[in-house]
Amino acid sequence: MIKQYLDEALSNCETLLPAQTETDSSPASTPAQNEQPSPQTPHEQQWMEACQTVANILTSMGFIQEAYPWRSMAFDLVPNSAKFYAESGRVCSQCEAWEQAIYFCQRTLEYDPSNAAVHRQLAQVYHRIGDRTAETQTINNLLAQRPEVAEAEGHFQLGQVLRGQKQLPEAIACYQRAIEQDSQYAHAYYAIGDLWAQQGSQAQTVELFQQMVEQLPKNAQAHYRLGKAYRQTQQADRAIAAFRAAIRLDPHLHWAYMGLLNVLMQRSLWDEAIATCQSVIKA
Repeated sequence: MIKQYLDEALSNCETLLPAQTETDSSPASTPAQNEQPSPQTPHEQQWMEACQTVANILTSMGFIQEAYPWRSMAFDLVPNSAKFYAESGRVCSQCEAWEQAIYFCQRTLEYDPSNAAVHRQLAQVYHRIGDRTAETQTINNLLAQRPEVAEAEGHFQLGQVLRGQKQLPEAIACYQRAIEQDSQYAHAYYAIGDLWAQQGSQAQTVELFQQMVEQLPKNAQAHYRLGKAYRQTQQADRAIAAFRAAIRLDPHLHWAYMGLLNVLMQRSLWDEAIATCQSVIKA
Protein backbone atom coordinates (compact mmCIF):
# COMPACT_ATOMS: atom_id res chain seq x y z
CA MET A 1 0.00 0.00 0.00
CA ILE A 2 2.82 2.42 0.89
CA LYS A 3 4.45 1.78 -2.50
CA GLN A 4 1.16 2.71 -4.13
CA TYR A 5 1.19 6.00 -2.23
CA LEU A 6 4.77 6.55 -3.41
CA ASP A 7 3.80 5.89 -7.05
CA GLU A 8 0.95 8.39 -6.77
CA ALA A 9 3.19 10.98 -5.13
CA LEU A 10 5.85 10.65 -7.83
CA SER A 11 3.19 10.92 -10.54
CA ASN A 12 1.85 14.06 -8.90
CA CYS A 13 5.35 15.60 -8.90
CA GLU A 14 5.83 14.71 -12.55
CA THR A 15 2.69 16.60 -13.56
CA LEU A 16 4.22 19.74 -12.04
CA LEU A 17 7.44 19.63 -14.08
CA PRO A 18 8.06 22.31 -16.72
CA ALA A 19 7.63 21.38 -20.36
CA GLN A 20 10.68 19.66 -21.82
CA THR A 21 11.25 22.57 -24.22
CA GLU A 22 11.87 24.84 -21.23
CA THR A 23 15.38 24.99 -19.84
CA ASP A 24 15.37 23.52 -16.34
CA SER A 25 18.87 22.08 -16.01
CA SER A 26 20.32 25.22 -14.40
CA PRO A 27 20.01 25.86 -10.66
CA ALA A 28 16.88 27.66 -9.58
CA SER A 29 17.31 31.37 -9.01
CA THR A 30 17.36 32.70 -5.46
CA PRO A 31 16.63 36.24 -4.24
CA ALA A 32 19.63 38.54 -4.05
CA GLN A 33 20.94 39.58 -0.65
CA ASN A 34 18.60 42.01 1.14
CA GLU A 35 15.99 41.46 -1.58
CA GLN A 36 12.59 40.44 -0.30
CA PRO A 37 11.50 37.06 -1.75
CA SER A 38 8.37 37.25 -3.80
CA PRO A 39 5.29 35.39 -2.54
CA GLN A 40 4.96 31.78 -3.62
CA THR A 41 2.85 31.14 -6.66
CA PRO A 42 0.19 28.39 -6.47
CA HIS A 43 2.40 26.20 -8.68
CA GLU A 44 5.42 26.67 -6.40
CA GLN A 45 3.27 25.77 -3.39
CA GLN A 46 2.00 22.66 -5.12
CA TRP A 47 5.55 21.61 -6.02
CA MET A 48 6.76 22.11 -2.45
CA GLU A 49 3.90 20.07 -1.02
CA ALA A 50 4.34 17.30 -3.60
CA CYS A 51 8.07 16.93 -2.89
CA GLN A 52 7.50 16.98 0.85
CA THR A 53 4.90 14.26 0.45
CA VAL A 54 7.44 12.05 -1.34
CA ALA A 55 9.98 12.77 1.41
CA ASN A 56 7.48 11.86 4.13
CA ILE A 57 6.55 8.60 2.42
CA LEU A 58 10.22 7.65 1.99
CA THR A 59 10.86 8.42 5.65
CA SER A 60 7.94 6.20 6.67
CA MET A 61 9.48 3.40 4.55
CA GLY A 62 12.81 3.74 6.35
CA PHE A 63 14.59 5.46 3.45
CA ILE A 64 15.88 8.38 5.52
CA GLN A 65 18.86 9.29 3.32
CA GLU A 66 16.77 9.04 0.15
CA ALA A 67 14.28 11.54 1.58
CA TYR A 68 16.82 14.37 1.95
CA PRO A 69 17.03 15.34 -1.77
CA TRP A 70 13.24 15.61 -1.91
CA ARG A 71 13.15 18.01 1.00
CA SER A 72 15.77 20.07 -0.82
CA MET A 73 13.91 19.94 -4.15
CA ALA A 74 10.79 21.22 -2.42
CA PHE A 75 12.39 24.67 -2.22
CA ASP A 76 13.35 24.91 -5.90
CA LEU A 77 11.49 27.83 -7.43
CA VAL A 78 11.62 26.05 -10.79
CA PRO A 79 11.48 22.24 -10.69
CA ASN A 80 14.58 20.60 -12.15
CA SER A 81 13.33 17.75 -14.34
CA ALA A 82 16.67 15.97 -14.63
CA LYS A 83 17.08 15.95 -10.86
CA PHE A 84 13.49 14.79 -10.33
CA TYR A 85 13.81 11.86 -12.72
CA ALA A 86 17.24 10.86 -11.36
CA GLU A 87 16.03 10.81 -7.75
CA SER A 88 12.84 8.98 -8.76
CA GLY A 89 14.88 6.32 -10.53
CA ARG A 90 17.08 5.90 -7.46
CA VAL A 91 14.07 5.56 -5.18
CA CYS A 92 12.34 3.02 -7.42
CA SER A 93 15.53 0.97 -7.64
CA GLN A 94 15.69 0.92 -3.84
CA CYS A 95 12.07 -0.29 -3.76
CA GLU A 96 12.80 -2.88 -6.48
CA ALA A 97 10.11 -1.33 -8.65
CA TRP A 98 12.08 -2.19 -11.77
CA GLU A 99 9.71 -0.97 -14.51
CA GLN A 100 9.36 2.43 -12.89
CA ALA A 101 13.11 2.58 -12.27
CA ILE A 102 13.80 1.94 -15.95
CA TYR A 103 11.29 4.61 -16.98
CA PHE A 104 12.73 7.26 -14.66
CA CYS A 105 16.35 6.46 -15.58
CA GLN A 106 15.56 6.68 -19.28
CA ARG A 107 13.78 9.99 -18.75
CA THR A 108 16.80 11.30 -16.83
CA LEU A 109 19.06 10.45 -19.75
CA GLU A 110 16.81 12.41 -22.09
CA TYR A 111 17.71 15.53 -20.10
CA ASP A 112 21.24 14.50 -19.09
CA PRO A 113 22.51 11.88 -21.59
CA SER A 114 26.06 11.83 -20.21
CA ASN A 115 25.08 11.14 -16.58
CA ALA A 116 27.41 8.26 -15.74
CA ALA A 117 25.74 7.41 -12.42
CA VAL A 118 22.34 7.00 -14.06
CA HIS A 119 23.81 4.85 -16.87
CA ARG A 120 25.31 2.57 -14.22
CA GLN A 121 22.09 2.48 -12.25
CA LEU A 122 20.08 1.59 -15.34
CA ALA A 123 22.54 -1.18 -16.22
CA GLN A 124 22.18 -2.58 -12.70
CA VAL A 125 18.40 -2.59 -13.03
CA TYR A 126 18.60 -4.49 -16.31
CA HIS A 127 20.99 -6.92 -14.63
CA ARG A 128 18.53 -7.51 -11.79
CA ILE A 129 15.69 -8.34 -14.20
CA GLY A 130 17.93 -10.52 -16.37
CA ASP A 131 17.87 -8.38 -19.53
CA ARG A 132 21.51 -8.90 -20.53
CA THR A 133 21.10 -7.32 -23.98
CA ALA A 134 19.79 -4.06 -22.53
CA GLU A 135 22.43 -4.15 -19.81
CA THR A 136 25.19 -4.53 -22.40
CA GLN A 137 23.79 -1.71 -24.54
CA THR A 138 23.53 0.61 -21.55
CA ILE A 139 27.13 0.03 -20.49
CA ASN A 140 28.30 0.43 -24.10
CA ASN A 141 26.45 3.74 -24.30
CA LEU A 142 28.20 4.95 -21.17
CA LEU A 143 31.63 3.89 -22.40
CA ALA A 144 31.00 5.56 -25.76
CA GLN A 145 29.70 8.84 -24.35
CA ARG A 146 31.97 9.14 -21.31
CA PRO A 147 35.22 7.28 -22.01
CA GLU A 148 36.95 9.33 -19.32
CA VAL A 149 34.71 7.78 -16.64
CA ALA A 150 35.07 4.26 -18.01
CA GLU A 151 36.49 2.88 -14.80
CA ALA A 152 37.89 -0.62 -14.44
CA GLU A 153 34.70 -1.78 -12.77
CA GLY A 154 32.60 -0.67 -15.74
CA HIS A 155 34.73 -2.65 -18.19
CA PHE A 156 34.70 -5.65 -15.85
CA GLN A 157 30.91 -5.53 -15.52
CA LEU A 158 30.51 -5.40 -19.28
CA GLY A 159 32.90 -8.34 -19.56
CA GLN A 160 30.76 -10.32 -17.13
CA VAL A 161 27.66 -9.61 -19.20
CA LEU A 162 29.38 -10.66 -22.43
CA ARG A 163 30.77 -13.77 -20.75
CA GLY A 164 27.24 -14.73 -19.73
CA GLN A 165 26.22 -14.33 -23.37
CA LYS A 166 29.10 -16.62 -24.46
CA GLN A 167 30.82 -13.76 -26.31
CA LEU A 168 34.18 -14.80 -24.89
CA PRO A 169 36.65 -12.82 -27.09
CA GLU A 170 34.68 -9.65 -26.42
CA ALA A 171 34.55 -10.47 -22.70
CA ILE A 172 38.31 -10.98 -22.56
CA ALA A 173 38.84 -7.65 -24.32
CA CYS A 174 36.72 -5.92 -21.64
CA TYR A 175 38.69 -7.58 -18.84
CA GLN A 176 41.92 -6.46 -20.48
CA ARG A 177 40.63 -2.87 -20.66
CA ALA A 178 39.78 -3.11 -16.95
CA ILE A 179 43.41 -4.04 -16.23
CA GLU A 180 44.61 -1.17 -18.44
CA GLN A 181 42.49 1.18 -16.30
CA ASP A 182 43.60 -0.41 -13.03
CA SER A 183 46.61 -2.73 -13.12
CA GLN A 184 45.67 -4.06 -9.66
CA TYR A 185 42.10 -5.03 -10.50
CA ALA A 186 42.36 -8.63 -9.31
CA HIS A 187 38.97 -9.91 -10.50
CA ALA A 188 39.84 -9.08 -14.12
CA TYR A 189 42.99 -11.19 -13.91
CA TYR A 190 41.05 -14.11 -12.47
CA ALA A 191 38.37 -13.85 -15.17
CA ILE A 192 40.88 -13.80 -18.04
CA GLY A 193 42.88 -16.62 -16.47
CA ASP A 194 39.79 -18.81 -16.16
CA LEU A 195 38.79 -18.24 -19.79
CA TRP A 196 42.29 -18.80 -21.15
CA ALA A 197 42.65 -21.97 -19.08
CA GLN A 198 39.37 -23.25 -20.52
CA GLN A 199 40.67 -22.47 -24.02
CA GLY A 200 43.98 -24.21 -23.35
CA SER A 201 46.02 -20.99 -23.66
CA GLN A 202 48.43 -22.05 -20.94
CA ALA A 203 51.39 -19.90 -21.99
CA GLN A 204 49.21 -16.78 -21.99
CA THR A 205 47.88 -17.73 -18.58
CA VAL A 206 51.41 -17.92 -17.18
CA GLU A 207 52.24 -14.47 -18.54
CA LEU A 208 48.98 -13.09 -17.16
CA PHE A 209 49.61 -14.24 -13.61
CA GLN A 210 53.26 -13.24 -13.78
CA GLN A 211 51.97 -9.74 -14.52
CA MET A 212 49.49 -10.00 -11.65
CA VAL A 213 52.21 -11.04 -9.19
CA GLU A 214 54.31 -8.06 -10.31
CA GLN A 215 51.39 -5.71 -9.67
CA LEU A 216 50.13 -7.45 -6.51
CA PRO A 217 53.19 -9.07 -4.90
CA LYS A 218 51.41 -9.49 -1.55
CA ASN A 219 48.29 -11.12 -3.00
CA ALA A 220 48.35 -14.80 -2.02
CA GLN A 221 45.77 -15.71 -4.67
CA ALA A 222 47.97 -14.21 -7.38
CA HIS A 223 50.88 -16.47 -6.39
CA TYR A 224 48.54 -19.46 -6.13
CA ARG A 225 47.12 -18.83 -9.61
CA LEU A 226 50.64 -18.47 -10.97
CA GLY A 227 51.59 -21.75 -9.32
CA LYS A 228 48.64 -23.47 -11.01
CA ALA A 229 49.67 -22.03 -14.37
CA TYR A 230 53.26 -23.23 -13.88
CA ARG A 231 52.05 -26.70 -12.93
CA GLN A 232 49.88 -26.91 -16.04
CA THR A 233 52.88 -25.99 -18.20
CA GLN A 234 55.10 -28.59 -16.49
CA GLN A 235 57.28 -26.00 -14.75
CA ALA A 236 57.47 -27.88 -11.46
CA ASP A 237 60.20 -25.90 -9.71
CA ARG A 238 58.51 -22.59 -10.44
CA ALA A 239 55.15 -24.03 -9.39
CA ILE A 240 56.61 -25.12 -6.05
CA ALA A 241 58.09 -21.66 -5.47
CA ALA A 242 54.82 -19.94 -6.33
CA PHE A 243 52.72 -22.20 -4.10
CA ARG A 244 55.13 -21.67 -1.22
CA ALA A 245 54.97 -17.92 -1.73
CA ALA A 246 51.17 -18.09 -1.57
CA ILE A 247 51.34 -20.09 1.68
CA ARG A 248 53.76 -17.61 3.25
CA LEU A 249 51.34 -14.79 2.47
CA ASP A 250 48.26 -16.73 3.60
CA PRO A 251 48.92 -19.80 5.79
CA HIS A 252 45.20 -20.67 5.59
CA LEU A 253 45.05 -20.88 1.79
CA HIS A 254 44.41 -24.60 1.62
CA TRP A 255 44.29 -24.74 -2.18
CA ALA A 256 47.92 -23.61 -2.25
CA TYR A 257 48.85 -26.52 0.03
CA MET A 258 47.00 -28.91 -2.28
CA GLY A 259 48.75 -27.53 -5.34
CA LEU A 260 52.13 -27.81 -3.65
CA LEU A 261 51.39 -31.35 -2.44
CA ASN A 262 50.43 -32.50 -5.94
CA VAL A 263 53.67 -31.21 -7.46
CA LEU A 264 55.81 -32.71 -4.68
CA MET A 265 54.13 -36.09 -5.08
CA GLN A 266 54.60 -35.99 -8.86
CA ARG A 267 58.31 -35.44 -8.28
CA SER A 268 58.45 -38.13 -5.57
CA LEU A 269 59.60 -35.64 -2.95
CA TRP A 270 57.95 -37.63 -0.21
CA ASP A 271 59.52 -36.01 2.84
CA GLU A 272 58.45 -32.56 1.67
CA ALA A 273 55.02 -33.94 0.75
CA ILE A 274 54.58 -35.34 4.26
CA ALA A 275 55.68 -32.03 5.77
CA THR A 276 53.11 -30.25 3.59
CA CYS A 277 50.37 -32.62 4.79
CA GLN A 278 51.30 -31.86 8.37
CA SER A 279 51.15 -28.15 7.64
CA VAL A 280 47.65 -28.57 6.18
CA ILE A 281 46.50 -30.24 9.39
CA LYS A 282 47.91 -27.38 11.48
CA ALA A 283 46.58 -24.60 9.23
